[in-house]
Amino acid sequence: MYKSVHGGDIYSEQNNSLGKNIVDYSANVNPLGLPVSVKEAIKNSIKNCVNYPDPLCRELIEKLAKYLNIKKEYLFISNGAADVLFKLALTVKPGRAVLLAPTFADYEKALRTVDCKFTYYELQEEKKFIAGYDLLKKINSRVDLVVICNPNNPTGKLIDEDLLLEVLEKCCRTGTKLLLDECFMDFVDGDKAYSLCSKLDKYHNLIILKAFTKTYAMPGLRLGYCMTSDVSLIKRLHENGQDWNVSIPAQAAGIAALDEENYLLASKELIRVERQYLTAQLEGLGAKTFGSEANYIFFKLEKPENLAELLRKHGFLIRECNNYHNLGPTYYRIAVKTRYTNRALIKAIKEVRRNALSLLVIIDGLGDDHIPALNGLTPFQYAEHKNIDTLIKLGTYSEVSICENDFIPESLSCILRLLGVQQRDFPTNRAYLELLAHGRDISEYEMVLRCNLVSIDKDNTLVSFNGQGLSAESMAEAAKACDEFWQGIEFMHLSMYRNLLILDKDRRILDNCVISPPHESMGKNVDLLLGELKQQSLLLKHFIEGTAKRLERFNHDDIRYMLYPWGPSERKTLPGFQALHGLKGAAICEAEIVRGIAKGLHLTAPKIAGVTADIDTDIAAKATATLNMLKEYDFVLTHFNGADEAAHRYDYQSKAEFISAIDEEFLEKIINNIQEPLRIVICGDHVTSSINGKHNKNAVPVVAAQINTAAIPVKINNYQDILTFLMRASDMRG
Repeated sequence: MYKSVHGGDIYSEQNNSLGKNIVDYSANVNPLGLPVSVKEAIKNSIKNCVNYPDPLCRELIEKLAKYLNIKKEYLFISNGAADVLFKLALTVKPGRAVLLAPTFADYEKALRTVDCKFTYYELQEEKKFIAGYDLLKKINSRVDLVVICNPNNPTGKLIDEDLLLEVLEKCCRTGTKLLLDECFMDFVDGDKAYSLCSKLDKYHNLIILKAFTKTYAMPGLRLGYCMTSDVSLIKRLHENGQDWNVSIPAQAAGIAALDEENYLLASKELIRVERQYLTAQLEGLGAKTFGSEANYIFFKLEKPENLAELLRKHGFLIRECNNYHNLGPTYYRIAVKTRYTNRALIKAIKEVRRNALSLLVIIDGLGDDHIPALNGLTPFQYAEHKNIDTLIKLGTYSEVSICENDFIPESLSCILRLLGVQQRDFPTNRAYLELLAHGRDISEYEMVLRCNLVSIDKDNTLVSFNGQGLSAESMAEAAKACDEFWQGIEFMHLSMYRNLLILDKDRRILDNCVISPPHESMGKNVDLLLGELKQQSLLLKHFIEGTAKRLERFNHDDIRYMLYPWGPSERKTLPGFQALHGLKGAAICEAEIVRGIAKGLHLTAPKIAGVTADIDTDIAAKATATLNMLKEYDFVLTHFNGADEAAHRYDYQSKAEFISAIDEEFLEKIINNIQEPLRIVICGDHVTSSINGKHNKNAVPVVAAQINTAAIPVKINNYQDILTFLMRASDMRG
């Protein structure tokens, strides 16, 4: 079955669920609609339809010749400009032709009917699809016809007038006809518009094509014409077609339309204003535009790849340009309409585009103190990060406290805040989310506590919070030694020194018991740190003491090991990320708390081979996974935990090296491989001091930038600005 390659096929849409509510942006028709006088002329002509139409369109040609200030013998009128094209091909029968590419498809289609061979002059995107003087090299005595659309369809670009005159002159010298399509010239602003109509008397090889169709919004009537001083060609055009090719209503409409001077002036002004509006909105949405001078806008938009299909489902028909020679599937053309419908179209594009993609890179514990051994710099300042520096040049750098004075500086609350969760919805402590990260849930009658494998000295002073002195294998053995049925307690080993305890809910522990986090309590007496917990829960007292005996075989050099329960938490339902922001989200992470946050917010969080929650993670694998997720999701959180772990170990050198590795192995890959418009923020969640190993609420580095777009960067003055920048609904590009 034949399928039209042009815009304006609203009839195919009437058979789908959209019915007749489709708004057609695929056809470049005057947005003011059919003039009232033209409607009346059509109505009044109906009574004459009992007769054949005037085969020579005498009255229309008389009036049109005066309007154009040319001889009436120069005019041939037919059933639309496309019909004139096919008649010209049949009449001229060119053997060789030169066509611009991209340009209107029916030039090629018409020439193929007479087996014409053609050469393309390919317009270049980097030159904004504007023809250059090298076009003249394509013209020689072997070329019978050159076809130029001015302004060009679909690009809307005008050819330089001086170049066009040189093309005309060279065509004259080589005996080549120049077919100049000026169908959209009526929509060009007055100071830029020009026609070669005044050159007809001098150049008999010049043929100018025009139409009432687009100018006066009457494509359903079909009325177009050509003009040339080659009157023998006009005679042959009549001979090569049937006589009654322009209906009585079409002729009447054309006669009436030629009086509509105010209508044309109003049309030009509306199109000028709305073309500027649509261009700005499209560029704000990440589209590349090329400066159309016509009543349509040609643009390139990489994502989504099925933009036209998605918009069709929203009730808008736009012109896909992938069937134009020299164009691919990411080019589109839209008509310029009224502000009301233009706003609706932009809104629909925003909905289907769902934003520029957003990437939040959290380097856990990125903030730090100034380290004397690093020349008084912080690990971030000391690290090499050329890609971060590039992003700062494109965007902005600031230092912001994420927690401010609202809560203690720890990853759970800080990351939830960066993801837009309100503080009232924060879980009490992070144990529940770490449990979710491992596919386990609890009932409303249970609670869960974090439980670190810690080390203490002979004076019961806390030496480490992370099983320092034991290998990963030894920590796993230690967990296994403690993992047995304890009456009333379920022990769950996570990784390394991290464990969870599940037991019946006890409000005394949840609400009243103060347990200092082990990583904040080094150098303190463990009996004092856990004294209140042991008093509130005899069950946990027996657990702590019983497991300490089981761990005695791991003791060495006056260092003993024990389990340290802390951070009690109960079941808490988080709001869904998509419900919060209207965005599909994913997370690339390995730290239990972040995977738990992802689970709670319904963010997709794939498991990735080689990825860990420390500095030994496979950074390149995280980059690959991030790029893959950005192909499917509007928002991606990528979390690196190693900087925090290094700082807790007082290892500022490794922290700086890890930041450098993220810059080189992760950010460089993202920047070099992402092609879509992208908002990116790189920041810490809190400060983790490499001097004392503790978190604090001080400001952390924040880098915010937009890539693959000309949008103006925003300033980040507080955490709300980060949210606005990353999560706002598709307005990065507008």
